[in-house]
Amino acid sequence: MDNRPITHVQRWSAASGAAHEPVKILRTAIRAAEGSAGRLESALTAHPEWRDQAQQLITRTLSALSTLHVRNSCLTNRTDSLSLESFADEGGTLYVIGEAIEDPRRDPGALPLLTALAADVVELGRRMAARSSTGRLDPPMSLILHDAAAVAPVPQLPDLLTTRELPVLAVLRSPEQAQDRWPELSRTPS
Repeated sequence: MDNRPITHVQRWSAASGAAHEPVKILRTAIRAAEGSAGRLESALTAHPEWRDQAQQLITRTLSALSTLHVRNSCLTNRTDSLSLESFADEGGTLYVIGEAIEDPRRDPGALPLLTALAADVVELGRRMAARSSTGRLDPPMSLILHDAAAVAPVPQLPDLLTTRELPVLAVLRSPEQAQDRWPELSRTPS
């Protein structure tokens, strides 16, 4: 949001009380999600027990950044960094590969970062399709998600499966795994 490296985010997540700076950034950032500054500020000023739980959740979510190669791959000043817009325009292929995480509540690994990347690609595809005269991408952007619930559980998956905006092939271990990750799938007509 503010062109700061991911190391700042990691520092903010590790230092209790230091996250007032991100609130200020979210308030002024054009690309910030609506209401995100208020939600963060509420979490920071909440009851101490809730605040501690939120801090633990943030720390656990960003724990993969303590691994040097993960942290370095998230730096924006790298010459091999990814520009999603040019990647999509050029018809590129993006492989999001990660370790399957069975219990992300205990040890999320890189799952939150991989999920954020995959979700960002999905949203980019949706925006690009909406701008086209046909409402589709040409050539189409296909999502092939192997072990989708354990590697990068894209939050938009139930919607993607019903709207057919982007062609999706999602491989899951079982219907129960899908139900556990996306409860709304059970309410979706097949």
